[in-house]
Amino acid sequence: MSNDMDAAFSSLSDQTKKMNIALHYAHNDMDRAKQMVTGKYKDLLAIKVSFSSSSLYGAMLIFLNSIYNKIMDMMVIVTTDYSIESISTMDEWNIFESDLLKENEKNVHDAVLSKTMADGVINQFTYNFINDFKILTENKEEIKINHLWKRLIQDVLSLQRLSISVDNQIITSLDMELLSVSSQKLSSFEIVKSGEKGNQVANEESKKEEEESATDKEEIKLIMNSSLILDPIKGKDISTLDPGDKIMLNIIDKNFKTISVAKAFGAYNEENDLIKPIPGRIKTIKYVDNVGYKIYAIVAKGIFVNIVEEENDIKVKMDPNFILLNNQEDGKGKLKSLSFIIIAVVFLCLTGLLLVIIL
Repeated sequence: MSNDMDAAFSSLSDQTKKMNIALHYAHNDMDRAKQMVTGKYKDLLAIKVSFSSSSLYGAMLIFLNSIYNKIMDMMVIVTTDYSIESISTMDEWNIFESDLLKENEKNVHDAVLSKTMADGVINQFTYNFINDFKILTENKEEIKINHLWKRLIQDVLSLQRLSISVDNQIITSLDMELLSVSSQKLSSFEIVKSGEKGNQVANEESKKEEEESATDKEEIKLIMNSSLILDPIKGKDISTLDPGDKIMLNIIDKNFKTISVAKAFGAYNEENDLIKPIPGRIKTIKYVDNVGYKIYAIVAKGIFVNIVEEENDIKVKMDPNFILLNNQEDGKGKLKSLSFIIIAVVFLCLTGLLLVIIL
């Protein structure tokens, strides 16, 4: 299973991997994921904190999801080594992170105090704290932001005199995943599955939108899966079908509801347990690449059918009553045309006769 997922992951293009990662962090919202890939949907705050007291020094990089108010990852260093003071919160978040990692490699940090600080941040990041921080950040209240964080660090480490610097950048979860060195990464399994789940959700939403469009917001009592009845001789080319055309359908689903519909049409053979073809009026029809023709039709008030036809070189059987009605209308049209021609000929003959008499 793991090897299969690794193979599937390796086969993905870089753009697809980015999209799948974005789908994971956007909770399978396709629109938000697309915006995240283009950098328009930024869901993270990269919070950079540096502090010092008479005996302790520290720095933190915290990735906060500003949409869900959730800490996604963080790196915390607390040490007695003053060299960490050289790290500047004014630098870009990834440069700040790189400097943190260099300090971490020196192995001079206090593991116990670093963990205490990390746990303290998690505990102190309540809804009120995050909300206050976000409001102050939006209003660019730098002094108040520093005071807010100073109280947090003092409460956690029991420090009195403290100097602090806080800054943040608005980035995306995709930035964190691709550019951050310290944050935990998604597995190949998670990335592949995110793409599959995202596409599934998108298809379901697309299908729902198509159904709503096809039914014109009418009350939907039942949607049945159906297929087309073909007529190679007298049928109509599927490419020429239009909304309003009445076609013959074969109901694929067989259950109590569909059998009841068939009985209402007199199209159910109880002896052989067979559903005969029934007529339906096309509401929408469109061709989708790699799928085929997608057709929605109505068979009765509130009762619709969903048809997917992969073949594009077939002739569809039309409702005989629909053909007869069209022929009658065509006949009436032809009769009117013939009458007009006869009247025109008579008028021309009379006009010619009158001219002969006058001359």
